[in-house]
Amino acid sequence: MTYKTALTTVFLVLGGATAAASDPSIFGELGVNYETYDHSGNGVNSGGFPFFEPSEWQAGRLHGEIGAEFDNGVVLSFAAHQIETNVSETNDIGAPTNEGIESAGQQVVSLGHLGNDFYWGGFAGLGQVRFVGDDDVQNSQYRILGFGVGAERNRWAYGASVSLMDIIKSEDIEVLDQAAIIRVHGEYAFSGKNSLVGLHAFYAEGDMDTEGGRTGDPVRGSGVGLYLKHEIGQLANQSSVMLNAGVDYVAMKEAPPSADHNVYSAKAYVGVSVLFGAARAPRSMRVASAPDMTYVQMVNALLD
Repeated sequence: MTYKTALTTVFLVLGGATAAASDPSIFGELGVNYETYDHSGNGVNSGGFPFFEPSEWQAGRLHGEIGAEFDNGVVLSFAAHQIETNVSETNDIGAPTNEGIESAGQQVVSLGHLGNDFYWGGFAGLGQVRFVGDDDVQNSQYRILGFGVGAERNRWAYGASVSLMDIIKSEDIEVLDQAAIIRVHGEYAFSGKNSLVGLHAFYAEGDMDTEGGRTGDPVRGSGVGLYLKHEIGQLANQSSVMLNAGVDYVAMKEAPPSADHNVYSAKAYVGVSVLFGAARAPRSMRVASAPDMTYVQMVNALLD
């Protein structure tokens, strides 16, 4: 059985079970972040003058999730985010911006089963990356398919997921394509789960420059992130207002013989969100979720 056939089977089985369930508990989150990015490595501005690859930028991020947990343990959710950067088409001296990211976003549907604080399930999604100026021919759309498992034990939650990702639309592919991703995630809850601290990491292998059906250049990447979520208030309907903050680090390497470029990127962010609904999103589902590949795709473009 192929990977895609297996994942489709999981979705069909769980989808049928969902249809038979009743009285779902709804959960959701809506929030906004301010993000700042800083990049280094010999892949940045490797093309030389007069091109200019930005070594830093800022961005705003809107993110949300809506989901339902059914009586029979089936859990269904839809999560999405959109990032808009401040990267311009030229730098201060008028040189054209090369590999500058204009925006990025990802949308994922997850479907799984939760029982005894153990979750297993699959996810499928789409993502988009857009570039400024003449690099808009590199605008890309990707898809991601995967499977994850997670568990919650007292104040701890921990899980892992495995994903496949490929580009489905692009004229000039400068982002990661034909990739396999492994992700692990752990989270600890303080004071009645009103405060959370989490750590997640990933490893990815894939290709870039795969347009025209040719063999691409091999790329490897890894990353780690640390975050804090803390309740700072409640609304009249008992929805929680959360402060979200964190840092992420990503390292991408274009391997020989095609090149020997690398890019190292650090991201810091702070924001607020509102948790709503009769229930909270299962933590065992969150630690088994799809990786956020928009950050990887934004960084990967700087390798070339």
